[in-house]
Amino acid sequence: MQELPALALTALATLVATRLLMPAARHLGLAWGLVDHPSWRRRHKEAIPCSGGLAIYVVCVVAAAVLWLTVGPAFDGRAILALGVAGLAVLVLGVVDDRFGLHAEKKLLGQALVATIPMAAGLTLDALWLPGFGVVSLGPTAGAVTLLWYLGFINSINLIDGLDGLAGGIVMLVLASVFVGVVGRDPVGMVWTVALFGAVAGFLRDNLSSQRIFLGDAGSMLLGLWLAGLSLGLGSQTTAVPWLALCAMAVPVLDTGSTILRRWRRGTSVFRPDAEHLHHRLLEVGVAPVRAT
Repeated sequence: MQELPALALTALATLVATRLLMPAARHLGLAWGLVDHPSWRRRHKEAIPCSGGLAIYVVCVVAAAVLWLTVGPAFDGRAILALGVAGLAVLVLGVVDDRFGLHAEKKLLGQALVATIPMAAGLTLDALWLPGFGVVSLGPTAGAVTLLWYLGFINSINLIDGLDGLAGGIVMLVLASVFVGVVGRDPVGMVWTVALFGAVAGFLRDNLSSQRIFLGDAGSMLLGLWLAGLSLGLGSQTTAVPWLALCAMAVPVLDTGSTILRRWRRGTSVFRPDAEHLHHRLLEVGVAPVRAT
């Protein structure tokens, strides 16, 4: 593949840029009160800034601008702009939640409104490849299925973000899976998966080091939104990619599904937080945090 050196350089550039922005993101988190304090659901013993998503967003937007200026017509500007605007909207929603704490129903409504932005730009799930049936059109149900797709990705990444490196690691796994599906078919998807991969890798360096920083709701929802959009294709539509992304999302999807079922059976609100996610259960039986991740 002739594109590999350029793709590797893109990933390296976003990794380095995110690393350089992390001190500023940490400072902003402390200054704006975007801090995750110790609690009964948290394992850390001190207040940690939860503003890592800010740096990831800035790096990816700058990368979008640079690539647009250098490559231009090869990219679907409408889809990229929609993901940028939607990303900013969900970032603001997450910052408000991190700072003040939003009621879960209001946050879900905000996520649904944000999801309509990339949907309006054509990033929708109109057909699925089904074994034995081939490509099946979703017809009039496409809008509802697509909205569920975005909400599922956003909240699954948000809910699984409970251990250092867990959400970021899963995001990188999903991006690698999406890359496998678009390689050689969707040059736009190839570039954006490696660019986001590099940015998340840059964040993880500080997330896992003594200079700790978290994604926060803002960062985890941003990554969930962008994963959902990228898996639907920025360039040529590839029907196998959504399945690859969904398989790579198996752990957070299973965790989200079991969480909803558990709370429903107990008669409590599905939005009520608890300490019974998959990673919490692993910790309870004595698995070390790094091994649990």
